Amino acid sequence: MIPGGKKRPSVAVLWGVGDRPEEFYPYVGGGTGFKHLRDLKVSDALAETDIKDFHGSRAAIDLETLLEVDPEVLMLRGYESMTRKKFLNTVVEFLRNHGTASALTAVKHGEVYRAGGLYQGPITNLVLTERAAGQLYGVEKELFDRERVSDIVKGELRAIWTPKSITT
Repeated sequence: MIPGGKKRPSVAVLWGVGDRPEEFYPYVGGGTGFKHLRDLKVSDALAETDIKDFHGSRAAIDLETLLEVDPEVLMLRGYESMTRKKFLNTVVEFLRNHGTASALTAVKHGEVYRAGGLYQGPITNLVLTERAAGQLYGVEKELFDRERVSDIVKGELRAIWTPKSITT
């Protein structure tokens, strides 16, 4: 399912500032918010640059800086409350029509997505991994058993082992 290293896209994970983002807070490679991307073995486009992670620097980067990196895919945080359609019609549309942003490879090729939240529990990770696999690699099948997850959430655990009696 996951292509070899040379076919894996370079992805920049950023927090867009507003619905018409011209500045971004960069996220460079760590934490639970990257688990779905690590599981899918994507390449962090910012990791080999001088751009510092927002958590350490508190600095934003502009579109010109992002164009110097020119990642194949943009994964933008801060837009999970938007539907996919609204995200496309506001944020992505703005980037397509912006003089600098429209020159980005990711924007030109339609590879701009919502990145998912900063914090991921196991269920969120399943959903985001499946969504990103579809976006990045064209995977169309379900990657986890929704009924089994639902049963677990409801407390309907099926025993996978039976302990022997401790009193003999």
